Amino acid sequence: MPLHTLTEKDLRSLRILMEVAHAEGISAAESTLNMTKATISRHIKEVEENLGTRLCFRGPQGFSLTAAGEKAIEFTRPVLLALERIHAEVDALSGVISGKVQLGITDNLLSNRHSRISQALSEFLRLAPDADLSVATMTSNELMQNLHSHQLDIVIRGVLDDDLVESLNYLPLFQEECGFCYCDLHHDLKPLQRPLVYRNQAFVHRALADFGFQRGPEASGIEAVATLVSTGLYIGILPIAYMRELQQVIPFKQCQELPIYHIKHYAITHPKRNISPAASALLELLDQYHAE
Repeated sequence: MPLHTLTEKDLRSLRILMEVAHAEGISAAESTLNMTKATISRHIKEVEENLGTRLCFRGPQGFSLTAAGEKAIEFTRPVLLALERIHAEVDALSGVISGKVQLGITDNLLSNRHSRISQALSEFLRLAPDADLSVATMTSNELMQNLHSHQLDIVIRGVLDDDLVESLNYLPLFQEECGFCYCDLHHDLKPLQRPLVYRNQAFVHRALADFGFQRGPEASGIEAVATLVSTGLYIGILPIAYMRELQQVIPFKQCQELPIYHIKHYAITHPKRNISPAASALLELLDQYHAE
């Protein structure tokens, strides 16, 4: 069989496949790619024919990558990143900061008086008006998944010291205090008797093990935890600064019998993600403003 050399057209089709995989389906990727399902399917079929193997399963039962498809995306991603960097690296030679910056953060960071994220972003946008910046709010688990899949350049989230991952880069920014909060609507229900709102986070797992709480309903994000706690039926772990803001409208109380968790927020990057000059500049500003 003659050796087939992939072309720019094949690379485009592989990029389309990568977007479909990220969206977990052709229909879900239509708006992102601004293409019809028929066009997307044609691109995937053509690159499959050129590679001589099936890259994904698609149909009424859903979408999934084959082993060959996963490998193809693994090698396509750094090629696309390299193409994205060419213009930014050339700009850098002239002192112009450009390139893509995909920043992911957890919700309700603005309520922390030690956070200087807004100030760092303001200065970044002044220095790098040509940068392609996007900011997304996600749960901690979603942030880490997108960091590992290289969909995000920088992630800002809180991490307990025991849960730092050696394979990632951590830039310390600021600290946050989180405590056990409840809403005193049912006076016959003591705080420690209430189920603990569950989040897939280390300090929640520790609290369930250390204090014998019954596991309550699962919440995705701090706002969801606060909503469940506001019913008066559950206890939850919330940033203390955020809880105090909500006390103006909801009778939240902090449970003084239980400990406070001191959680450090980091700007996290993946060492295998070769970030743009613009993303590097934002990291430097985050470091500078929080050091002050």
